[in-house]
Amino acid sequence: MKVRGSKNIIIFLLAIFLIILYSFYYYFEKNKLKVILIALDGADWKVMQPLIDKGKLSNIKQLMDKGCWGALKTFEPLESEIIWTSIATGKTLQKHGITRRLMEDPDTGMYVPPTSNQRKVKAIWNILSDNNMNVGLVNYMVTRPPEKIKGVIISGPIVNLNDIDYYSRERSYPLFINLCPKEDFERFKILKNDIFSGIDRNMFPMFWWDVQKIDNFAAQFYQYLLKKENFNFSSLYIRGVDVTSHIFWSYLFPEEFEVSQEDVQKYKDVINNYYIWCDTIIGSILREMDKHTIIFIVSDHGFQKRPQENSMMFTKVDYLLEICGINKIKKGDKIAILKNESGDMQFPKKNIKIIGELSKEEFNEVRMEAKNVLKNIKVVETGDYLFDNIKDTKDGFSFELPNYYIRKKREFHFMVQNEEYKIMDLLVKHFFPGDHREFGIIIVSGDSIVKNKKIDGATIFDITPTILYIMRLPVAKDMDGKVLVNIFEKSYLKSNPIRYIDTYETDKQEAIRKPIRYINDEEKIKEKMRSLGYIN
Repeated sequence: MKVRGSKNIIIFLLAIFLIILYSFYYYFEKNKLKVILIALDGADWKVMQPLIDKGKLSNIKQLMDKGCWGALKTFEPLESEIIWTSIATGKTLQKHGITRRLMEDPDTGMYVPPTSNQRKVKAIWNILSDNNMNVGLVNYMVTRPPEKIKGVIISGPIVNLNDIDYYSRERSYPLFINLCPKEDFERFKILKNDIFSGIDRNMFPMFWWDVQKIDNFAAQFYQYLLKKENFNFSSLYIRGVDVTSHIFWSYLFPEEFEVSQEDVQKYKDVINNYYIWCDTIIGSILREMDKHTIIFIVSDHGFQKRPQENSMMFTKVDYLLEICGINKIKKGDKIAILKNESGDMQFPKKNIKIIGELSKEEFNEVRMEAKNVLKNIKVVETGDYLFDNIKDTKDGFSFELPNYYIRKKREFHFMVQNEEYKIMDLLVKHFFPGDHREFGIIIVSGDSIVKNKKIDGATIFDITPTILYIMRLPVAKDMDGKVLVNIFEKSYLKSNPIRYIDTYETDKQEAIRKPIRYINDEEKIKEKMRSLGYIN
């Protein structure tokens, strides 16, 4: 009996030893798994491939030779805030909840930049963090305020370096002061190679001149973190390819536009130079990678010529208020100012804020007076009322100019105070030569990835499932993407079968949360959107 008991104890201890040994093996194997996602907003093969053929993108070419590459299919609406959230979740906008470039604040009726709390599902960084993996994000879209994760989030979008305060308590997690010394933080802001230094700024008054400085700050900070932190997954978001493509597309592809040869010679290399500069950043990141790292380079969409008929039609709301005589309304010895607080061009709704030291009764009287003026404006040709859906908001009211008149019947007329105007008088056309198209780029390179192979059929929903697979985690069945199995070597697939789970949404959010307002930054973000032709 003693011998049998001793054997049982030995078997038990051996089992415990094997479990501990496997746990250590799993821990170290898991921590060897690393993925880097470089998000190049707006990158397109139409620009990249000629540069690769000329030897101008040597680091990207190296990744292609050692990995897979191809087009990445995206879906309407082609808005970065939506698409990058789909890339990070593997889910459609209906599921993840970031449905527009600007989201309505139910308290004011205003459209404001979406915030991370409005995302209804977990992103790849939440899932990995929940599974005890270390993650790091720098400037990824719709990550403000930063979520508390196992790792680091420097939230995006960053739109103005002057507003990035080292002592800020709501820009990063952990706080900047716990991530790096102040002298390093300030050093990250120094740009040594300004691509735009020789450009006449008067020629491009709407251009976002600081975008390279922001991308440089993000890239420098990201590389600093790569050296300091042991990330299983990390991502760097770069904006400038998109920004330059919107404004300078006509000079890179002049055969599609009416531009002078003199201007072509001056500005034809702006977009190319930005790609080349990004390639140097990628080269610096490659030097920090180890042999276990798999790197993804993806874009949310590509670029193409914007047809003239697709020029943006901006509504001149302030002009409308002026000709209606309601831009200022006198109430006794007080004057109420009516201010246009409108957002996204694609929203017909226009928000009017009433400003003044008014009593509640006076505020309501001003609002009613202004609404009545707009309600009674008729289209001369049809007799229909021009404005739809005039509603009260907390700060004033909102109204809509129907898209039917903006798009199809701009030549129709309306009457205001016995004066006749064309609907076209309320609109102004702006033309931005570069426009989003539905195919971006994808490059995947690293250990166990098939070499120098073209990827077919990849979509924005496939990135997160594929990263989960690389990280030895199951793919959720409620994701809309798939694992890109064709990029992996057959031996890798055989030894690592795909596993599935119903969902990662243990605390699924049904109701859309209110955006967290960053009043000082909202107008700056909208200003940058205007510079790209996104909003009015």
